[in-house]
Amino acid sequence: MINIFKKLFGNKATFQGSDYSAPEDRKRLGKQAVKVFEYMKDNGWQTLNSISKATSQPEASVSAQLRNFRKPKFQPVDAIYEVEKRYIGKGLWEYKLIIVPNENMFKKVI
Repeated sequence: MINIFKKLFGNKATFQGSDYSAPEDRKRLGKQAVKVFEYMKDNGWQTLNSISKATSQPEASVSAQLRNFRKPKFQPVDAIYEVEKRYIGKGLWEYKLIIVPNENMFKKVI
């Protein structure tokens, strides 16, 4: 699973926080990030609740992973990950993962 994590997010992606304890949390959070990413890449607009149910991950963790996907250190060399959100009413939001190919990687340096 860690190899999949590195493939999706590159070598710069790291987790941090006051309660973070490596290496236990690194493995757990890496698996969690992959689950959320894999679900979101093909499923369009989703609420935190629907992502949570589909991935068996807590809503707060799903929200944290979606925030991580926006961070520069979670951007791979060959793509840019964007997470859009929209308000649908009564305090409920939906989220969508967009993967934009990074065209800069294909440009030759002259």
